[in-house]
Amino acid sequence: MSTSISSRNYHRLHKFIYRYSRLGRVDLIKARVAQQDLSPQEIHECVSMIPHGESCLVSAARQGHLDVVKYLVEEFGCLVEQRGTVQFEGDKVEGASALWSAAAAGFFEVVKYLVLDCSANVNGVTSTNSTPLRAACYDGRMQIVRFLVENGADLEIANRHGHTSLMIACYRGHIQIVKYLLERGASVNRKSIKGNTALHDCAESGHVDIMQLLIQHGAQMEKDAYGMTPLVSAAVVGHKNVVEYLVTRPVCSIEEHINALELLGATYIDRKHNLVEGLRLWERAMQERFPEDNALMDVSLPKVVRQSPVADMLRTKEFATLQELRIMADDPNEIRVQALLVRERILGASHPETSYLLRYRGAVFADQGDFRRCLQLWSYALEVQLRNLEPLNPMTVSSFVSFAELFSFKETQQSLHGVQNITWCDFKTVFDKIFAEILRGHRLLSSGQGSSASASTTRDLNSFDRILIVCLHLVSLFVRMRSTIEAADLVGDIQLKILQLIRLSPRGKNQRTLLHLACAKESTNLGPYRAFSFPCKETIQYLLQLSADPNAQDGDGSSVLCMITQQYPVSVDLVTLMMKHGGHIDIANKDRLSPVKFLKKTPMVSLLYTPQTFPRLRCLAAQAIRQNNIPFQLPSERLTNFISLH
Repeated sequence: MSTSISSRNYHRLHKFIYRYSRLGRVDLIKARVAQQDLSPQEIHECVSMIPHGESCLVSAARQGHLDVVKYLVEEFGCLVEQRGTVQFEGDKVEGASALWSAAAAGFFEVVKYLVLDCSANVNGVTSTNSTPLRAACYDGRMQIVRFLVENGADLEIANRHGHTSLMIACYRGHIQIVKYLLERGASVNRKSIKGNTALHDCAESGHVDIMQLLIQHGAQMEKDAYGMTPLVSAAVVGHKNVVEYLVTRPVCSIEEHINALELLGATYIDRKHNLVEGLRLWERAMQERFPEDNALMDVSLPKVVRQSPVADMLRTKEFATLQELRIMADDPNEIRVQALLVRERILGASHPETSYLLRYRGAVFADQGDFRRCLQLWSYALEVQLRNLEPLNPMTVSSFVSFAELFSFKETQQSLHGVQNITWCDFKTVFDKIFAEILRGHRLLSSGQGSSASASTTRDLNSFDRILIVCLHLVSLFVRMRSTIEAADLVGDIQLKILQLIRLSPRGKNQRTLLHLACAKESTNLGPYRAFSFPCKETIQYLLQLSADPNAQDGDGSSVLCMITQQYPVSVDLVTLMMKHGGHIDIANKDRLSPVKFLKKTPMVSLLYTPQTFPRLRCLAAQAIRQNNIPFQLPSERLTNFISLH
């Protein structure tokens, strides 16, 4: 950066240009630049800055201000491949180029200028691997789609999920774009990472006309990663028009036809809350299983019903005949249970829809006061998730949250020990599973083998942080209620696992330990039924008694004491408790700020003049070594670490 203008003034000028680039006020930008005594190189450096993803060029293109775009490129030498962050429909898009932004927003003149006059890369991608062509397909920008393709846009570049431009055009219902892409040779049977095809996207969005077009171009009825055909996908989301079209296709067998009707009926019942239409579809399916006007036995297709764990829990079985269906037709609760059994049979217990509705039906039982059935369904859903999903899957984490909310809700009503249908054995079963999932997640993150390079630091880490907080709530419940548990071996088993967690020292976001989380106010936000507010002194004291390290540092170098002293108001009890268990009040974070410095800025400064907070001689010596930059790589690792803390 040039020395003729300060860094602060650079940022001020950039902020001004960025703001008025968004507003399209090229006149104000020109006037402000004219007031500055800057060389062309300095102006170029200024507009090339992208603090917090704020690119002047990308912002101007996003808003369609062609005059600003031209001025930034031609007068300031702004690079057209510069990347920034833009907002679309409430979502942040990171790594977006000016061309991507203009294509997504539908500004054809800006797109044309960037491609023809500036040679912008028509296949440049965002951080999620989305191209300008995909962005234009999303909102049906036909003119831009045609222009990009004619100027070299690759039809087959997929985003990070393996989703192509053709797929998104099908899902969004832009039939003219679909026609054009097919004419230009787009792969009609291309599969995403999860095995979806463009036909699946049509089925999920309900666009029969586009589905017919795809089939005319050779689209095949393929199964996705969950074993679902487009017909099953349409039935799951409840698009009756798509189901009615697909069951007439020659490739659809009678069994697929009937299963689709039964699954569609289940969707009408538990998703659309239309029991009448759901029952009508089920009756139609049964009539097709047993056609009354056909005496040939081989035409009938009796339903093969296998007793499932869910049916056993609910003490029922799936209807297998028209007579059985009509008997239960007057019982709304039984109808909804039957919908769950139909889904489990056709989709399988591991399918996300089945898992979700198992949990939903369990929540209904809980609302009715039947906690035993709730726990049975939730436990079964959790077992299936743990068996079939990768570690730290958000669905699994969500299941653990539900258990923690249930236990916390009941604790706010009365002791678990006195609640019918919920026992401490149930609590221990859930705690054992969350302990095992934390171990799996810790191994995953430690090995760096997350679902992708970025996911291991975003989705997986967020899930791991959340599951640690859920575990912390369960620990807090155990700490508060352990005196009511009669089984000593159960208490010992739970306490042993908590001790193992402390020794493992799993780290959440920003490298926070369980003790950090126990002292963080945001750990309170688990769900609507929370029994604990953090910092929770009982939990903190318990963790310290089990040898949790009060001097452990997070990603910012902040010890637990450092974090506590930054809160308002500062808790005298927590500061004293930490120091009682060996917490150092002089351990500095990466900004060289220590609890001592934070306390000096608060009304709690008197804490610094108690016997507990007097600096130890060894701490003063360590501070002197650090402040004077004296080398301290010593044979003793423990001593080296001690000095490093200060």
